[in-house]
Amino acid sequence: MENISPKRIAFMALQVSALLGVCIGMTCLLLPLTNAVAIFCVIVSMAVGYSLFVGYLGLSSLYLLLHYAQMNKRQAALAGVAIGLFALLWAGIFESGFNTIIHETGSILSTFNTNKGIFARLGVVNAVRDTYTYSLEMKMERDICQNEEDFLGHLPIIEDKGVSTSKLIRQLEAGYRAVSCF
Repeated sequence: MENISPKRIAFMALQVSALLGVCIGMTCLLLPLTNAVAIFCVIVSMAVGYSLFVGYLGLSSLYLLLHYAQMNKRQAALAGVAIGLFALLWAGIFESGFNTIIHETGSILSTFNTNKGIFARLGVVNAVRDTYTYSLEMKMERDICQNEEDFLGHLPIIEDKGVSTSKLIRQLEAGYRAVSCF
């Protein structure tokens, strides 16, 4: 009976939290880089983070359901609270972090057309992400644009036309700074 306890679920939550922290740290460190290996590592890190989160919730809930009859009500309640707190904490972090990165990436990709490969596109996205975010925040803060859709609606779509990646990045950054939603 000793190995069926809320302590085991809470300890698993700490272990998974440490691994999730490593995934988030790797994502934050590698996000500004534009080479293909860094982009691949960011994608893998985010996928591992989501998998750990969903896997822990699924396995710990399954563990609790299977051993609920062997636990007293207090132990079951504590285990449920541990799972709930883990879910609330990490769901908030994923919503404000990883999901924002994915949304931003999609928005930035919609601002240019290129025939370059996916890693080259994501490299351009990572190179202009800070300028895009800063320009969007400034335009909304100064009431030049109402929201992100308004900002994107007034942004011209840059065509690649065989220019170098660095020139494409400069064109995108200049376009982000020059948007006027009037």
